[in-house]
Amino acid sequence: MRTRSMMLAALIGAACSWGVPAQVAGRHARPYYYDAAEPQQALARGVSAQVEREVAEEAFHTGAALFDQEWVFGTYMMAAMGLGQMAQLHPESREEYLRVMEHCIDELLTDSVRRFDTHAWGTDALESLATPQGHVAYLGYMNLALGLHRQLEPESRYRELNDAISAALWRRYRTSQSKMLATYPNEHYPVDNLAAIGALGLHARATGADRQAELGGLLDTVRKRYLDRTTGLLIQRVDAHGTPADAGRGSGSALGAYFASWASPELAASLHDAVKRHLTRTPLGFGMVREYVDADGPGDIDSGPLLWGLSISATGFSLGSARVAGDVEHFETVYRTAHLFGAPTSNGQGVRFASGGPLGNALMLALMTAPRPHVDEVAL
Repeated sequence: MRTRSMMLAALIGAACSWGVPAQVAGRHARPYYYDAAEPQQALARGVSAQVEREVAEEAFHTGAALFDQEWVFGTYMMAAMGLGQMAQLHPESREEYLRVMEHCIDELLTDSVRRFDTHAWGTDALESLATPQGHVAYLGYMNLALGLHRQLEPESRYRELNDAISAALWRRYRTSQSKMLATYPNEHYPVDNLAAIGALGLHARATGADRQAELGGLLDTVRKRYLDRTTGLLIQRVDAHGTPADAGRGSGSALGAYFASWASPELAASLHDAVKRHLTRTPLGFGMVREYVDADGPGDIDSGPLLWGLSISATGFSLGSARVAGDVEHFETVYRTAHLFGAPTSNGQGVRFASGGPLGNALMLALMTAPRPHVDEVAL
């Protein structure tokens, strides 16, 4: 009996010692989730300071010039989204957030920032809007930032460009049998198309245009053709005919939920539920997301390095999927992991996640301020 009691005491002690790190790492999760001004604004200040200086390719070390350039683009784009969302959440600082958001959009329009897409296609995305080329790597994401700015500012100085890109995307989707536009020549990714579809939903809402039937058709195609039939996860890659060329994966599904939320909160919630049910693990209270349901693999540019099948990207992206699905418990467990391994630091310029780099911090701002469904507020 004495031995059993000692063993029980030791187990309780071990559980408490492991529980303390989870509690400490997660102490800011609910304030972030419930839009407390102080932590969100500190993160926004850190991102603002970063993007107001030049975001250079040298800050990234992917091993491929295309991806380094793509990540420069992604940093400005996700920063623009996060700052636009901050303008909605904290109107007392709206003008400052809009100013930096516009700086990011102006950078996105420069030749140097959009050259990753130009090099891949051999043509400029904005100069070839009348062609059938996809250019979704640039146009889908860019148009989302333009649409959010227009929602904030109906007389946005980017409204004509927002209209032109939206018209080009609609025209391309109408003539596409697969309803999957190319990211790069012969490369088709459903997650990038969800960014484009989300942008079209946002454009319709910002302009008051009746696109319900057309938008519904695109979303139905995604549900019927591009979600794994067993898990509901988003297929990562398809061929030119829309035939799956990869599995349903965590990184695309979690990020896709954020993009889909601008056009269909229901699809966004469905993708988050699939990530949570099939890929999420919570060892010792720390939320982590696998990239594949069954395989461990080495990982790639989308997933980041995999450790026992767990994906850095999928885990971080699911902060956004949790918000758009209204899942505070998932947000809290995953934030613990992001805090533990991201090592956020604070200085006079705000908060930064030390291990995230410019793109990681821009993503964290966008995902941790993603629009969430109305819920009763709680004591923080």
